[in-house]
Amino acid sequence: MPETQNSSVEMAPFNAKTKKPKSNSNFISQIAVIP
Repeated sequence: MPETQNSSVEMAPFNAKTKKPKSNSNFISQIAVIP
């Protein structure tokens, strides 16, 4: 459970900072690997 929350918190600023389709795919891949 704590890992999922950390993922959400990291993906929020990461997605907002990158704001790019390529970066979006990268961050999505990491989240898919976490669970």
